[in-house]
Amino acid sequence: MKNIKISGIYKIINNINGKVYIGQSKNICARFGAHKGPYKKLRRGSLLSKKIEQYGLENFSFEILKETYDLDKWERFFIWWFRSNVCRWGKEAKGYNMTDGGQKNKSGYRHSEKDKKNIGKHSLIMWSKRENNWTWGKHTEEAKIKISVGNTKERYTEKRAQNISKTKSKYLNFICINTGEYFETIRDIYKKYPKAARHVRECIDGTRKSSGGLKWKLK
Repeated sequence: MKNIKISGIYKIINNINGKVYIGQSKNICARFGAHKGPYKKLRRGSLLSKKIEQYGLENFSFEILKETYDLDKWERFFIWWFRSNVCRWGKEAKGYNMTDGGQKNKSGYRHSEKDKKNIGKHSLIMWSKRENNWTWGKHTEEAKIKISVGNTKERYTEKRAQNISKTKSKYLNFICINTGEYFETIRDIYKKYPKAARHVRECIDGTRKSSGGLKWKLK
């Protein structure tokens, strides 16, 4: 039987209280072997692993409910049929599932009180670090240059850093030839002429005659 692959839905029954766990697998026989193995192999913190440890593996039985390849659909159906989702039905639940079923479906899942406290504690620590460190999330000028160079897949050198600074300083102090207006930066141009600001650099480099219907030059 170990060599036979059966895809479908299975049920694990607690023979003492009748509660069940509904699961799915493309290889049910192998999954049954995993459940029979050490508790650490089961999903960490799962309700089923805790109950097997509490009652003993000898008090649980395994049953194949349906052979199918439509696993998510039938897993959700049987969890609903047996009312085994403890997170949805609470004390009225008749099983050990913690979701409504389906590989990507976490509907009905709720964190335990212990998990909520751990999450809250971790969040407080992270916010405390942020409040006590005013540089949190801020890059130094040197770091910004390194990131800029890294994004272009070029190795960082002092010469390259100087070239970046020269390039930035090159595009300053603009004059609109049409209106005679002066703008210190492209950002200033954008505030008044959003469309023109888009290709001002090309006008300065000589690759375009105008930008936004206006001609530009450096002061």
